[in-house]
Amino acid sequence: MKKFIFLIVIAFTLFNCTHKEELYLTHLYGWVKYDTTYINGIVLVVRDINPENTAYYRFRTDTTNYSTDSLPGFFEMDSVCYGTSSYQGSQIVAVLVDSTDNPGWPKQYWYLNLSGSVDTVELNLIK
Repeated sequence: MKKFIFLIVIAFTLFNCTHKEELYLTHLYGWVKYDTTYINGIVLVVRDINPENTAYYRFRTDTTNYSTDSLPGFFEMDSVCYGTSSYQGSQIVAVLVDSTDNPGWPKQYWYLNLSGSVDTVELNLIK
């Protein structure tokens, strides 16, 4: 009986340890604006799940700018990890505008609810 229980425990452990976590990624597009004006030159920090180690977040920066196919204030970030097969929910992905990187603007956070392979957001700055 002890051998049978031991085999069950080993099989259960192997089954759970070999399960690869599925990542949920999106291509994030967006614009930053104040009132009705889209703002170039804002340094954004995007926080999402680190795909290399899902127990931690990662932080990546991007600066808003004008692109030939978009309005001013445009930003884009590929492979934003907004969840995994075992870790899902809201407020995982956040965008930060830090006042030290953006003089004249206060520190601001936006928590994003993302889903799907492409997401678009519009971030409204306050003063």
